[in-house]
Amino acid sequence: MRQRRGHFAVLIALFLLGFGAFAQPDDAQGVLSRIPEPLTCGRPIAMEVETETFVHYPQEDGSVDSRHMRSTLSYMRDGQQAHCRLSSAFFDQNGAEMPDWSFVQTRLVTEEFVVHAERYGEDRYFGTVNEDAEVMRESLAANAEINVLSGLVSTTLSIPMLLGKAVEIRKGMEEIDGVPCFVLESSSEEGEVRAWVAPDKGYNFLKYTVRRTGDHKLRGEFLRDHNIIDWTFTVDEIKIDKIGEEYVPLAGKSTRTATYTDGRKDEVRESIECTKIDFSPDFKSIGAFELDLPSGTVLSDANSGVKYEVRAGRIAPHIDNSDLAALEEGISMLNARNPLNNQQDRAQVLSGQGGSVSQEAQPKSGDYGRWVMVVCGFVVALSAFALILKRKLRHTHTSR
Repeated sequence: MRQRRGHFAVLIALFLLGFGAFAQPDDAQGVLSRIPEPLTCGRPIAMEVETETFVHYPQEDGSVDSRHMRSTLSYMRDGQQAHCRLSSAFFDQNGAEMPDWSFVQTRLVTEEFVVHAERYGEDRYFGTVNEDAEVMRESLAANAEINVLSGLVSTTLSIPMLLGKAVEIRKGMEEIDGVPCFVLESSSEEGEVRAWVAPDKGYNFLKYTVRRTGDHKLRGEFLRDHNIIDWTFTVDEIKIDKIGEEYVPLAGKSTRTATYTDGRKDEVRESIECTKIDFSPDFKSIGAFELDLPSGTVLSDANSGVKYEVRAGRIAPHIDNSDLAALEEGISMLNARNPLNNQQDRAQVLSGQGGSVSQEAQPKSGDYGRWVMVVCGFVVALSAFALILKRKLRHTHTSR
């Protein structure tokens, strides 16, 4: 009996080992396929992210542009709707705030409109409407900052994409902070990529690096054409937490360096931390997908340049001084052609002497005059609107 139990235990152990091997593939494509998508890709989500960025840019004249930035970002997404509020403050190398650089940004994609607006200071707004909605959604996802921890390095480029079909896996596993990781590697014209993937942390990245020389390409161009001989991007110190049944990257750091042919070396360091996250948010209570710009804020169409303005949280046509001048011109033209503006003609019309309507069939002069003025007012308003619309369409046509 004991011998049978021993055999049974061995069979169970072998089964578990086999299942473990199946559950944790050690081939490169198998590991690559299990890396989760970035947090903001499609799912309902609301989160807040805080970042601190330090930049060091030596200039050709020997001076150094050194400053840092603190940002707070609120990001919300529900299906095809996406909303981002970003507040950034800049400081110089001595720690003094740079108010001319600091800004507040709103980017919003709804079923009605697409808006990108930035405010510098108290009242300087710059913004556009009617940009490509899909491009804006992708840009918002890439710029949610937290997604860099999931390998999304730009709007259209990710670490799994860079690893690609030529990905290889190192023999054995390496540990990062005591957590065993598969190490994936790849080399192509876009650089040398290495990534540490932790199966015990939901196949999330714990670290990755991208290195390029002058002979590699960035956005389709050789780096040597930009006088760059070495370029590196590293994301590490990634912290993974378990939320429900899901492992989620919530904090980490990134470093980017670029070395130029003249010896200058740029450096950008950033720390990233997600302070709040909700996968089942009450979007209405947090004001998501509502245009929170002040009424009167002027925005321009991204393609035609035609101006719009914010009115009570909606986008409406903007009437500027030239439009008002056109309106006044239209009213003046119509008034000049209106016979009722001539006092003698007006008296004849109202008394019935200037027309063929008989005295018996003619309405009372007061009622007739009121109706005439109503009709004229409607004609004036309609004509002015048509004139403004004609000017807008002409502007749009010439802009394109």
